[in-house]
Amino acid sequence: MTFRVEQKIILGPVEAHKIYSYFCSKGMCPLFPRRQIYSLYFDNRTGASYLDSEEGCVPRKKIRVRNYGGNSDKLFEVKTSSCEGRYKTSVAINEAEYLKYLLGGVFDKSYGLCMPVLSVCYFRD
Repeated sequence: MTFRVEQKIILGPVEAHKIYSYFCSKGMCPLFPRRQIYSLYFDNRTGASYLDSEEGCVPRKKIRVRNYGGNSDKLFEVKTSSCEGRYKTSVAINEAEYLKYLLGGVFDKSYGLCMPVLSVCYFRD
């Protein structure tokens, strides 16, 4: 379990480039190469996980299978936001486990049976 501190700031492309350039000029270097992220999110039939996130409720969870960088390794991740902070658990899964989650869903103590509801793919620097 990894505790996290996150603050998200909305920037346009120009502002993002200026900040990136500033940090690079101070010696910052990327930890990871540019990579493609694939995520498959799970939720129950009422969309409770999504609604909790939109409302800012705590505790809340994001349940997903994620693949970093286009390799075949898949991770089952549960990201939890609670009063104590945010943390994420990640467990490597094989193709058979992935297919089991894809077809049969995931049971969560808070949300019950969660099925795949959203697939997202994007690039991260």
